[in-house]
Amino acid sequence: AQALETTTVCEVPFERLEALSTRIPGLQRQLLRLMSKEIFSDHEMLHALANRSAEERLAIVLLSLSKRFARRGLSPWRFRLPMSRSELSNYLGVAPETMSRLFRRFQERGWIASHGKELSLEDVRTLRHLAGQSRNEAPDRDVRSGRG
Repeated sequence: AQALETTTVCEVPFERLEALSTRIPGLQRQLLRLMSKEIFSDHEMLHALANRSAEERLAIVLLSLSKRFARRGLSPWRFRLPMSRSELSNYLGVAPETMSRLFRRFQERGWIASHGKELSLEDVRTLRHLAGQSRNEAPDRDVRSGRG
């Protein structure tokens, strides 16, 4: 594993976690629920990425990042990309040149604003539509007022 951003890791030996889960009611169930949710989310992301256009894939990833930042209590609309555009193009299975064209197109259409790795989602509604997502799958943003 390679951390793409500043990360805090807490190692818990499996034996200790197993012992705790027998002493604390519901811990094992909660851990399984969290792991299951992550596996499902990763599976859904891979499925979505495999069957979509490059534009749709980029919208899906940007909205996914938005949700992750929101869950951590950070801004879902303004954030620093955790990977380079080259790494992102690799992840999405497109050429680096295609990634550059996509970012330029998204900016020209007013969907995002980008300065290096700093990104601002300017038109979340359109990104959601492009990604085929419903309103409750990512935080909303009123583009005109800049508020969610």
